Amino acid sequence: MARKPRDSSHPLGFGKYESLGTLTVSICLMLSGLVVGSHSIETLLFEEIHQPTSIALVAAACAILSKETLFWVTYRVGVKENSDVIKANAWHHRTDAMSSVVAFIGVFGSMIGFPQLDPLAGFAVAGMMMKVGWGYWLESKKEVTDTALDCDLSRGMKPKVWNPI
Repeated sequence: MARKPRDSSHPLGFGKYESLGTLTVSICLMLSGLVVGSHSIETLLFEEIHQPTSIALVAAACAILSKETLFWVTYRVGVKENSDVIKANAWHHRTDAMSSVVAFIGVFGSMIGFPQLDPLAGFAVAGMMMKVGWGYWLESKKEVTDTALDCDLSRGMKPKVWNPI
C-alpha cells in the first residue's frame, strides 16, 4: 500500500501506510515483551522451574547463527544500495541474534544447575523487545504526526538511521 503512486484523493501519496504498519508492529512487540516479562516474573516467583531440554539449546544456537548471517547479508545490501531502511532492517536481525544469545545463556545455565537463569534470560529478552518496540514506535510516531524535521536534515544533511542497540 505504501508504494502506491499518489492519486487525486492522496496528493502526498501513501507513504504513511508504512509508518502505520511500523506503529502496529512496535505495539505488538512491546505487548509481547510485557507478556514474556510477566511470565518470567511469574515463573521466578510462583512456579517450579523446569529444566529445559537440549532442543531449546540447539534452537537458540541455530537462531544466533541464522540471525547473525541475515544481519550481515542485509547490511551489505543496504550499503550497496545506499538504503537506510535496509540497514535498519539489518539491525533488527542483529537484535534478534543478541536476544538469542541471552536465551542460549539462560537455557545453558539452567541445564548446568542454575534454573533461575532461564526465566531471568526471558526477562532480559522481554526488556530488549520492549526497548526495540519503543524505539520503533517513537520513530514511526514522528512520521505519522509530521514531527518537525531534524536540524541536520533541514540543513541538507543525511538523516540518522535509528539503531536499536
